Amino acid sequence: DIGDEIDSNSIVISNTAPVVSNVTVSPLAPTHSQDITCSWAYTDVDVDADQSTLTWYVNGNPSGSGVLSSAATAPGDSVYCEVTAFDGTDTGNTSQSQSVTPANSSPTVSNVSISPSNPKAGDSVTCTWDFADNEGDTDQSTVAWDIDGAPAGTNATLASPITVAGDQIRCIVTANDGFVSGSTGNDTVVVDNTEPILTGVTLAPNPVYEGDSLVCTPGAVTDPDDQTPIFEYRWSVN
Repeated sequence: DIGDEIDSNSIVISNTAPVVSNVTVSPLAPTHSQDITCSWAYTDVDVDADQSTLTWYVNGNPSGSGVLSSAATAPGDSVYCEVTAFDGTDTGNTSQSQSVTPANSSPTVSNVSISPSNPKAGDSVTCTWDFADNEGDTDQSTVAWDIDGAPAGTNATLASPITVAGDQIRCIVTANDGFVSGSTGNDTVVVDNTEPILTGVTLAPNPVYEGDSLVCTPGAVTDPDDQTPIFEYRWSVN
């Protein structure tokens, strides 16, 4: 015989909160020009999908979620990510990664060169160089000019300096990427002599007669190098 069927009391199967662990960032030794990602291990006994929330912290301040852009960090910042487990129903534990510090390497300059290489008095000169930076930072190198050791300017072009033949013009470039200064390079040129300009000569007496002595007198001389002119005379007849 089959007895009476009796229903039991009802129970509700509760959701179990998920767990996150092994929270880590990548790369572990980032440069300030690299984006940083956060990963973790997710466990849920109910096999619910991972809907955990991620928060980045830069120097202790919340700085977004997802991938942390390099634009959000600077060299020397303290960066870590924090993950809170969530399965769509219940919130589980919160775990954070190790802290990493974006690094910056010092930039370099090379092949510093002044052009023209043989300037004359008053000529403008321009300094050029090659810039290298491992993180791809922009060139913010500084320039310092001097003439015979005296400071003369800080722009890439030294416009119409007051110089004379024999002056030494030097350009010193210090590499900078906007964060740190790096190597230094320099180049030196010597101001070349500029030919003087003679405006004319006069002969006296005028008119001249047979047997008269003649005197040749130079006119005004213009010399950008301010040197005392030395005259060379050459006579010709007919």
